Amino acid sequence: MKQELFQVLRDCSLEKLVGAMRILALRCYKYRRANNGYVPPRIFPSVLGISGIATAIEVIVEIGSQTPRQFALKLRDGRDTHGWPDQYEVTGVTGRMNVGVDELTHKLQKELFGDQQRLLCLEQLEFLGVTIQNEPERLVSCWTVLFLLKIQDPTELSGNWRVFSDPYSPEIIDHHREALRWVLDPKRQRFADLRLHRDTDWRSEA
Repeated sequence: MKQELFQVLRDCSLEKLVGAMRILALRCYKYRRANNGYVPPRIFPSVLGISGIATAIEVIVEIGSQTPRQFALKLRDGRDTHGWPDQYEVTGVTGRMNVGVDELTHKLQKELFGDQQRLLCLEQLEFLGVTIQNEPERLVSCWTVLFLLKIQDPTELSGNWRVFSDPYSPEIIDHHREALRWVLDPKRQRFADLRLHRDTDWRSEA
């Protein structure tokens, strides 16, 4: 039965899957309503892939005022199944249904400072702009609202961080390399299309 179901989902035209897609959409909706906007972690990338669009708030952390400019990025868990294990990232949070800016900001605060009693207020950060970036690992284009946080000491941050002065480092997630280069551009546009992989298929069939 399981293999037959998978074959139907794989081979049928999308138009013929209207009923099944509606059932899945309603189940995800009810689950989100009952779980603060979350879906089960194992299906998170697939849910994003079906939607095709994600939204996020990200904070680029700049250390001091050196030349060249230095940015702190956080190491992703090597066991992460949502994409980019063991690479460094600009810290951010994905938007969730029924969750407002205050709660997302609180999650960002924990990503940055852990359990330290340090208040993060987006209104006090420098608003950099909005970028569009492709994330092939999640099969989406992500619209990201970006802010800049300046600190003097990277030890204020919680977790495994590294300071980079080279935005081209291959240890940084590819679309975050694009974001850092955009930040360093004195003529950058406030709304920027930074998409990579535009003209190629992102991933082969599972």
